[in-house]
Amino acid sequence: MPRLFGVVDYGNGKGEDQIAEALAGNLLAAAGPDSEAATAGRDNAVLGLVKDRQLFRGGILESGDKNCSLVYAGFIPALRQHCSRHQLSPEATDAEIILYLYNKLGDEFLGEVPGMFSLAIHDRKKNRLLIAGDRSGAFPLYYFRGGGMFIFASSLNAVRESCGSSRLRTASVVEHLIFDALYGRYTFYEDIFLTEFGGYLTVDLSSGKMKRGRYFSYEELFDIELYRSRRYINGPEELTARARTCLGRIAEGADSSRFGLSCGGGIDCSYLGGVLNDIGFSLPVLCTSVSDARVQEDSMARDTADRLGVELYTSYLKSEDFYPFLLRAILDFDQPIVHPATPKFYAGSDSKQDRQRPNHIMGVASDLLFGGYGNVISFYKYVRLRSLFNWLPGKLRTALRIGTGDLDRIQLQLRMRNSIPDMEALGMGNLERGADQGRVREALSPIEDEKERAVKILMLQNLFDYQQHLLNRRYEISARCGVSLYYPFLDLEMIRFAVNLPVSHCVSWREAKMVVRRAALPYLGEGLAARAKYGGDVPINKWISPMSSILEDGFVREALGYEPQRLEKTVHSSPKLLWNLIDIELWGRLCLRGEEPESILELLRDKGISCSGFSRD
Repeated sequence: MPRLFGVVDYGNGKGEDQIAEALAGNLLAAAGPDSEAATAGRDNAVLGLVKDRQLFRGGILESGDKNCSLVYAGFIPALRQHCSRHQLSPEATDAEIILYLYNKLGDEFLGEVPGMFSLAIHDRKKNRLLIAGDRSGAFPLYYFRGGGMFIFASSLNAVRESCGSSRLRTASVVEHLIFDALYGRYTFYEDIFLTEFGGYLTVDLSSGKMKRGRYFSYEELFDIELYRSRRYINGPEELTARARTCLGRIAEGADSSRFGLSCGGGIDCSYLGGVLNDIGFSLPVLCTSVSDARVQEDSMARDTADRLGVELYTSYLKSEDFYPFLLRAILDFDQPIVHPATPKFYAGSDSKQDRQRPNHIMGVASDLLFGGYGNVISFYKYVRLRSLFNWLPGKLRTALRIGTGDLDRIQLQLRMRNSIPDMEALGMGNLERGADQGRVREALSPIEDEKERAVKILMLQNLFDYQQHLLNRRYEISARCGVSLYYPFLDLEMIRFAVNLPVSHCVSWREAKMVVRRAALPYLGEGLAARAKYGGDVPINKWISPMSSILEDGFVREALGYEPQRLEKTVHSSPKLLWNLIDIELWGRLCLRGEEPESILELLRDKGISCSGFSRD
C-alpha cells in the first residue's frame, strides 16, 4: 500500500533531506522488501512516496512549469470522469488530473476527488504546502511542527521517530476512557496530530503558520426534501442498487484472484458477498476465528460461504499468539488500539490465502450508517418509552423520576459545577466535537418528529465520533500486514443514501439495521439474514482479565495516579474499562517507556499466562 511522507524546513536549516531519508527508511521497513521510495524536492521542501506491490494507486509528479509537486496514494475510482468533463487527454494520469483540478479550483478541488486517499501538494507559487486525507478518515496523514520543521507521513510511527516526540497528551487518555475514541485531529501525543476526516491543512513555508480547513462533513449531505421523499421507498431495493454500483467501482478492471471477502458470517459482509456474485465478481470468504470465543466465527462463515457457493479459508487466533500480536499491534499503530480483536489482522495475514489475496472487501461502516451500532436501538426504545411516560400525571412523573434516578449519576451531577448536558453539548471538553455536534443538530432540525430527529442525530453523531477512529487503526495495521482494505459502504454515493434515509427504514423496537437485513434476504434467505452476529471478539474474561496485575506498578499508576487498593474493585467490575486501562498501560510501556515486548510477555508468563514469542515479522 503506498505511503506518503514529507518535510518542510521553513527555518532554512537545510535539514529536510536527512529527515526525509529517515521517514522513507521507516516506511520502507514497514512496507517490506519489494517496496521502493521516490521523492521530489525543491526550496526546502521534500515530498515522498513509498510504493509496494499492492493495488492501491500512488504517484508523485512535478508540474511542467515546476510550480507544483504532488504526491498521492489511495483508491480513487471514477477520477477519470474528469477527463471528458474538463477536456483533458484520456491518457492523463491520476496525478495529472488531481494537479489540474487543484490549479483550476484551488483548495475546493478536494471535493472533486472521490474514494479513499491522502495527498500533499507543494505549491511554489503560493509558497505553501497542502496536505489532506479522505472524507471518512481512512487514510489520514500525521504531522508535527517544531524546531523550524513541518514533518508529515502516513504513519504516526514514522513521524514520531523523526521528530523524537514522546509527550503524553493526558486529555486524550481521558477522552479515550469516556468515549472509547479520540475525536478530530488529536492523537495520544501532545504535539503530533492527524488530518481529520474531510479536512486539510495548509502550511505557509515562510512562517510555518498552519491553517486548517474542511471540504466535507456528513451533515452537509442531509437534504430534508430528499429525506421526506424517501419515507415510502423500497429501501432494500434502493440499497442494493447502490451496493452494486459501489462494488462495481472496486471490481472494475480488477483481478478477482487477488481479492477476498473478509467475513466472519456477519450480515454486512455476507450481503456484500451476495451482491458480488450478482455482478460477476464472486470471491472466497476469508475468515479469522478467535479460539475460546463463545461462538466460533468459522462456523458462521461456513454458513455464509455455503449459501453463496464460494470457498471458505479460515485462520485462527490462538490465546498464546494473542499476547505477542497485541503488543505488535500497539507498536505498529503507536497508540492504544482500542479494540482487543485487532490482533486478528496478524493471524489472518500470516495465512497462505491472505498472502495470495491481499485485497480485502469488508462490510465496515454499515452499523454506523444504518442504525446497527449498539446505542441506537437502546436510545430508540428510550425515546418511545419516554413519550408514553409523558402521558402520566405530572406529580406521578416527578415521583417516578425521583424514585428511579440512579444515585451515582445524581451525585455526579451535584458534584460537577457544570451540568452534564452542558458538558455534553461542548463535546465533554473536546470543543471540536461540540461544534460538530451543534452542526449536526442544526442540519437535522427540519425533521418534524422530535423522537425521530433525536434518533437520527445520534446515528449521525456516531458516524462523527467513531468512523475515523475505527478506520485509521485498520489502515495502519493492515498496511503493515501487506493488506489493502476496501469499504463499499463508505462510497460517497452510499453515505449520501444513508444520511438521507429515514429512521423508519433502519430501526424498530425489535430490530436494528433493518434495511440491510431486508436487502440481504434474496441472497441469504430468512435464517442468515435475520441472524444476530455472535463471536469474533476476544473473550475478555479469559484473555484480558488475567492481565490485570500489569496495572499494579506500571505506566498507568505512574502517569495517571492509579491506586490498585482504591480503584481495583471498580475496574474489575467493568471488563471494558479494565481492557481500556490495559490498552493504555501496554502502549505507555512500549511506546513511551520503550520497554521490550519480550520483557512484558515474560511478566505475563510469570502470572501463569501462556504466551508465544514476540516477532515483528
